[in-house]
Amino acid sequence: MKPTAECAIAVRRRFVAVLGGVVACFTAGCTSLALQSSAVSVGATVGPVLEQQTLDNLGRFIDDSRAIPSHVLLTSGTVEIINAAVPAVKSTFVHAATTSMTRDVNVPLTFQWKESWSITPVSTGHDLKMLQDHYNEAVSKNRAEDAAQGCVSANKDKWLCVDPKLVSTAARAVPLVYKGTYHGHEIWVVSEGFSSFVFDINTKATNAVTKSLNTLQFQLIQ
Repeated sequence: MKPTAECAIAVRRRFVAVLGGVVACFTAGCTSLALQSSAVSVGATVGPVLEQQTLDNLGRFIDDSRAIPSHVLLTSGTVEIINAAVPAVKSTFVHAATTSMTRDVNVPLTFQWKESWSITPVSTGHDLKMLQDHYNEAVSKNRAEDAAQGCVSANKDKWLCVDPKLVSTAARAVPLVYKGTYHGHEIWVVSEGFSSFVFDINTKATNAVTKSLNTLQFQLIQ
C-alpha cells in the first residue's frame, strides 16, 4: 500500500510530538543534573578561597609587618542553568509511480550555565588594622623558628614553617603540608593549627564587617 498525503502528514505530526517529548525530557534531565553539580561545585570553592587568601596574606606579612591585608567575604552564591531545544522537521512527500517520502530533522540545542560568588571586601581602617594585628601575631607567635632544621619543632601551636631548608618526616612529631609559594616564600603548615587559624581569622573578619554594616545602616536610618 502506497502512503497517501494524509498518512504522511499524520506520521509527521506524530514524529514531531515524539521528538519534542524526547527533547524536553532530555533537556529537563540535563538541567536538573547540571544544577545539582554546579551547586555542589560552587559550595566546594568556599574552603579553597578562604585558604588561599589566608596564605597570600601570611606570605605578605612575613617580610612586611605594616602590609595591608586583603580579605573578602563570600556573601552569596549564584547558579544559573539555561537550556533550550527547538526541534524542526521538514518532510517532503512525492506521490508518483514510485512514492517516496523524505524527512529532514533539525534539533538546535543551547546549554548555558553561570556560577558566581558575591563578595564583600574588608575595607574599613579599623577592620583592616584588626586583621593586620592577627596576621602579624600569626607570623611571629605561630611560626616555628628552626627552618634551618626543617621546622622539626612544628606543632599545632607552632604551625607555620617558612622556607625550610629540608623537610624530613623521620624526626617529626606531626607532619607538615606544603601549601605553595606566596610572595617569594615557601609556606608549610601543620594542618590542625592552620585550619584553626583560617576559621578564626574568617570569623573575626565576618563579625567585623557585619558590625560595620549594621552601624552604617543604623546611621542612615537616623
